[in-house]
Amino acid sequence: MFKATIVLIFANHWLYPIDSLPNYHSANECYNSMQQHLASLPDELIDAGLGVYSMNCEFVPMPRDNPRRS
Repeated sequence: MFKATIVLIFANHWLYPIDSLPNYHSANECYNSMQQHLASLPDELIDAGLGVYSMNCEFVPMPRDNPRRS
């Protein structure tokens, strides 16, 4: 599974990291979802100085099942 991480920058001064849950099956799905979310931001926020500092998709391995040994 992949998780998305976007770091937004506001007014060239403040950084805001945002992480998703690892719920994407591929890196392409992850990046497409981030682009759709960013494209839906209101123009007022962008005009006020909101931008994207960085964005990436990171592979997160699923936890292994470890049955308890008695």
